[in-house]
Amino acid sequence: LGDLLTARYSYLNDRLAQHYGLPAVGGSTLVRVDLTGNAQRGGLLTQAGFLALTSHVNRTSPVVRGKWVLDELLCQSPPPPPPDVNLAGIAMAKEQGLTQRQTLEQHRADPKCNACHQLMDPIGLGLENYDAIGRYRDMDAGKPIDAAGKLPNGDAFSGAKELSARLAQSPQFSRCAVSKLYTYALGRPPVTSAAHLDGATLDALVATMPTTNYSFGELVRRIV
Repeated sequence: LGDLLTARYSYLNDRLAQHYGLPAVGGSTLVRVDLTGNAQRGGLLTQAGFLALTSHVNRTSPVVRGKWVLDELLCQSPPPPPPDVNLAGIAMAKEQGLTQRQTLEQHRADPKCNACHQLMDPIGLGLENYDAIGRYRDMDAGKPIDAAGKLPNGDAFSGAKELSARLAQSPQFSRCAVSKLYTYALGRPPVTSAAHLDGATLDALVATMPTTNYSFGELVRRIV
């Protein structure tokens, strides 16, 4: 399961390799490329598809990226924003000569926004070395990028590789993966009441994950 986030390989063709700043692989067919020792790529969170999906058309969005990680990898969905939230400052960061980190610091100064953004922003800012289409960069608005962040449990990290490693080791990640696969298999979300079998089943599935070295295939078998 952890390989989803920390795999030291990817599948590239010449166009994608060029996009990543890597040597050509020799054609248009996707081939497995060893990324051992590559400081910029490895695992889902450094793939251009994910990074573009969680960006706006002309800029990155640490908020969207952080929310995606909370929703999809930790099952900790933040509440929706207030209806009167003002996003003009964030949208115009480049025109103001500010980095995304600087504009989000200003945004979090509003108490109405801080409660949720203090959870999402520190995660998404860890991915700021990747632009809106997933190219690696060192600068934002003419300033060096600070990719330090923190998970809701307090674990600190710097950059995508450390973020991915922290998530892969997180009990919340494995429990969330179990819950999502269980939901997919049954075609319904788990029933959370104490009297229902789902709760005990999920607890048992989560408890067995370490004994199988977090095998995804074994998790599928046990759910079946």
